[in-house]
Amino acid sequence: MEKAPTLKVVTAKTVKQQNSNKLTAALTSGMILFLALLALTIPARAATTRTVAIYPSTATPPLGYDATYTSMFAMEAAENADLVALDRFLRVEIVHSDGNWNTADTTPVTFDGWNTDRSAGQYVEIEAMAFARNPHTDGKWSTSHYRLSALQETLRIDNDATAGNYFEADFIGLQVESTGGRTALIDDGAYHKIIKFKGCHFRNTNTVTTAEVFQLSDDNVAEVWFINSILENPNNVDEIVRATSTWLTAGTATAYFYNCTVVGGGNEGLDVAGGTITVKNCAVFNNDNTDISHSGATLDFNATDDDTGGGTNWVDISPGASEPADWNAAVTDYANGDYRVKDASSVLYQAGLSQTADSNVPSDDIAGNARPTGSNPVSIGAFEFLPASSPEVGTTAVGALVYGEGAVTTPRTRRWLGSTFGNENSAQPTAANITWAVLKASPVADEMILGIYSVDDKNLYIQTWDGSTWTSNWNTLLSYSGDTRVFDIAYERNSGDAIVVFGDKSNPTELRYRKRVAGSWDLTDQTIGGLTLDDEAKFVRAESRPTNDDIFVAAMSNGKELYALRWDGATNSWGDQIQTTSPLRNATTEAFDLAFETASGDAFLIWGDDSKN
Repeated sequence: MEKAPTLKVVTAKTVKQQNSNKLTAALTSGMILFLALLALTIPARAATTRTVAIYPSTATPPLGYDATYTSMFAMEAAENADLVALDRFLRVEIVHSDGNWNTADTTPVTFDGWNTDRSAGQYVEIEAMAFARNPHTDGKWSTSHYRLSALQETLRIDNDATAGNYFEADFIGLQVESTGGRTALIDDGAYHKIIKFKGCHFRNTNTVTTAEVFQLSDDNVAEVWFINSILENPNNVDEIVRATSTWLTAGTATAYFYNCTVVGGGNEGLDVAGGTITVKNCAVFNNDNTDISHSGATLDFNATDDDTGGGTNWVDISPGASEPADWNAAVTDYANGDYRVKDASSVLYQAGLSQTADSNVPSDDIAGNARPTGSNPVSIGAFEFLPASSPEVGTTAVGALVYGEGAVTTPRTRRWLGSTFGNENSAQPTAANITWAVLKASPVADEMILGIYSVDDKNLYIQTWDGSTWTSNWNTLLSYSGDTRVFDIAYERNSGDAIVVFGDKSNPTELRYRKRVAGSWDLTDQTIGGLTLDDEAKFVRAESRPTNDDIFVAAMSNGKELYALRWDGATNSWGDQIQTTSPLRNATTEAFDLAFETASGDAFLIWGDDSKN
């Protein structure tokens, strides 16, 4: 074993009162400015949020929600309400719980009878979460993720409420399918305002000639958005999207299509002649008649088979003699429903509008991959192509953010994609009221370890991210109230092995740990030998040494004593324990820390002592 590194000890110094007063004044004025800016920038939001879940009927009901349902139909029937009167924002999360979505949600649903007001934050948001949501990593429709699929009209938005009562909603990451009728409809004679479909996948597998994928028929003031969405019929029958004469002439309804892929119409792809319709950055091809029937519509930077359907800045998706060959040069595998941009030579690649040119151009694609920012053109269609040299390629992120959300049992995650954060997703379920979250990244692989402490069941949960998927590893009862963080995680710098160190209220004089060596975790909690705490642990810190596979750990007890020791990664053993000679100031704040000199690997343990020096 190599010689133990030098441990340098430094105590905190007293700050003069006049400096403290100046700092307080500066912070006060800064806080006033911050709050003023905050008031100007935060949009209105409902005073109350109700969060409900839709989960597979074969799974265990997820914990931490205000209500749970096993179908979209059941959710709509139970939650249908006047959200304005209730001053409510309704968040609906489609989750997989401990089951899967190999079986579809097969009951058609109609949204009818609601009253909402998006401007006041009183509206509906429905989102398919991680593992329930098709990640579109292969570009295709998925039969192993959530999908609303019926033998007839599957999704109908027909809010025949009291006059003046409107329905407003966001649908995020849904798959909606019909196998025997129209897939989706926004109907006439009803009351709708802003309805958004973001990252959704609509398809119709019917072979009859009246098998539209989406019909727009509102004769009122609806404003419908399709963003990063796929609309398709693999059998090339009827229109993909049809705006009826009611939509076009009877009201003031408008529709917007941004970065959508529209494929397989037996007639038009987008039959939007007349009315207020905007189509930008869309790939619309392999439709029998006209790709976009567009009299009066605003069309810009669309890729189609014919210039009469592309509008301004048209991109020819099939410039050669053979359309199928050209489609395969533009997308990965059109015949099998994989509409990802094929490569950097595709006519779709970075051929569209930029976010600077139009602020409605999305910042990511249907799979959550970041699009070019600023004045850089994005790719046309629902998918962005990421060159292999890009740090954003595939599903591996440059970084990640993990957090708890209210009483929801699943930790929320957002991947940093190099220039922006991706969509909110979920790690594996833990327990309600997540109190502490620690996330550490491997120094040698596309991997992270997540630790979650839940105050509800007082368990520590450990999960790993392998670059594409979260996996639950183990959990253990710590029995703490959750007011302090009693665990930490660290990787060995060279091997990529890891340890999790934690207190155990049932055995207050001990620190426990589990190690992971070559991908395998200890099956049970291990006790750190040679270390005896004077009282239960209150804070625990672990830090990786930059020059070898050592890890230093510091722990503060309820008796305000500070302990430190070293994990020897070469021998998988503990040693070099010390205890400070004077107690810390109090046991409720983390008044200590660990750090290393990068070149020498020497460690610093710094704390504030009880005499307030």
